[in-house]
Amino acid sequence: MEFYEDILIDDIKTATDWGFWTKHKDIGVPNPQYKQVKIPARNGLVDYTEALGAVRYDSRTITIELLRRTDIDRFNGLEDRSYYESIDQLKSKVLNAIQGKKVKIIFPDDVAYYWLGRVSMTGWEVSKGRNPFITCTLTAICDPFKYSIASSAEDWLWNPFDFETGIINEAYDIPVTNHESTTIGFSGDTINTPPVITCSANGGWLIVTKGNEVVLPKYDLVSGSQVIYDLEFESGDYDFELGYDDDNVSASSSIRFTVDTRGGML
Repeated sequence: MEFYEDILIDDIKTATDWGFWTKHKDIGVPNPQYKQVKIPARNGLVDYTEALGAVRYDSRTITIELLRRTDIDRFNGLEDRSYYESIDQLKSKVLNAIQGKKVKIIFPDDVAYYWLGRVSMTGWEVSKGRNPFITCTLTAICDPFKYSIASSAEDWLWNPFDFETGIINEAYDIPVTNHESTTIGFSGDTINTPPVITCSANGGWLIVTKGNEVVLPKYDLVSGSQVIYDLEFESGDYDFELGYDDDNVSASSSIRFTVDTRGGML
């Protein structure tokens, strides 16, 4: 990542909008949530960390140090304001924009993914000397995983796509005729958000398989959007079979499905 490149915090660009360069960033490592129990008269611990599925993780801490000169008057066009008022005004501007808020953070060297967390200013220091600088420290408590920019219900873009690790899943506005079904292939990332299925009418259903294994038996869907919390799918190839059965309408009737899920990785 270049020193002068923008970090995107929601729709704020740290260099373009605030005039800050990136001095340093540190993306912490999330701790695994081990599930272990000590049994009397037994060596070691009984480990059931993955007994109920994938390993779970604590939140991770991301720290960003931003740097800029103190000649803020020219930057903000505040020639009629005093030197210190300008510094205070910039500090308030940053605080008003981010303090305590849940935001998306995108780094310029990893634009295919975003971090999601609650951010706060944890440091504001004005150095002394003939050419003083402001150092602004931001700390974010984020989800352990970073999430893909595009979901399966959105158009994917060439520019931010990572051709080494990126996964393309598209499942938007899929038509299915009454008493028929269609199957969509999904490639699971390291983790995936619970899918949100949107149906245009009642009578829809969903079956999910991985190879020869049924990971979600027939699940009835209603008109509108519903989150399928019963489905937790990870890396690998899945088939989403979407069908429509309604004896109260003509055989030629159809409904439309959208499957919205988003991949991520540590």
